[in-house]
Amino acid sequence: MLHPKGRAVLLTEDKRLFQQAVRETSGIRVVKEVQVTSGGLHPTAYTIEHTQKSRRTKRHWMPLSQA
Repeated sequence: MLHPKGRAVLLTEDKRLFQQAVRETSGIRVVKEVQVTSGGLHPTAYTIEHTQKSRRTKRHWMPLSQA
């Protein structure tokens, strides 16, 4: 769960799948993308945050045990 004003940094090697997931998920956007080198691999670190519209929407969360 991401706080309405929070940001998250996600590291992935599968860029196409991540970009597709972001496109299909309403309310989040990528604000920064940095390719890094780690042990011969080239993963990308994505910083994501809620969009302005989703920040204004109040959500009431219920623990899964109560769903």
